[in-house]
Formats: sequence, structure tokens, C-alpha cells
Amino acid sequence: MFTDIKKQISIKEALNTNTEREQLYCFDLSKNLYTQGIKQMNDLCNSQILVKDILIQCKELSSEFGLIQIIFKYIENIPKYKAVIFYEDGNKNIIAKKLLEYTDFPLQEITLFYENNTLFLPSER
Repeated sequence: MFTDIKKQISIKEALNTNTEREQLYCFDLSKNLYTQGIKQMNDLCNSQILVKDILIQCKELSSEFGLIQIIFKYIENIPKYKAVIFYEDGNKNIIAKKLLEYTDFPLQEITLFYENNTLFLPSER
């Protein structure tokens, strides 16, 4: 499951230092872009598979929705599943969700955004 609280706080503080979307990276499979903050999250959290899945889902949803808010969180009340990813339209309306049977993502919860073909952290908005 997720790591201890001190480590989570340390990771979140590091991610919050990213405030601009100047440096962009391309995800080859879907041709989506992601920011330096997402790259740092990949490095700190070893979250490449999670980010890949999010980018693919966002690419599919982006033709209908301009801004997509992504919320990852661990869950305890659904047997067999460890976490869920909610995709919202920016107005708290769930437009898609994915239940995860396994994840080793170290944060209990994180919110990301996708807009203009780019995935980014809230601090980079």
C-alpha cells in the first residue's frame, strides 16, 4: 500500500515546487504531453505505468471534455480492489473511473489535470 506519512509529505512538497509548464515531454504511445512535474512524480514514485494508463484514458476523453481532473486514491471498501482513478469534467461530475486491483503508488491520494493534450500537477495549473 502507500508509504508512511513523512515520506508522502516529502513527495508532495517536492511535487509542489513545480509551478510552470515550460518543459514538456511526449508520451510516444498516445502522443500526449506531460510536464516536468509529472516527470518528477514518475521519478519519485516509480509511476510510469499509472501515468501511461491515465494518459491513454485522457486521450480518449479529451475529444468531449476540455479540462479533465484526475483523482487517484486508495480504497478499502471494495473487495479485490486497492485503488480507484476518477476522471472528472472539472465540475465534479465523474466521466470515467477505473478500479485498480494492484498498485504500489506511494501516495494515498493525488489530483492531476489534463488539458490541451497535456497532463500536469495542480501546482502547474
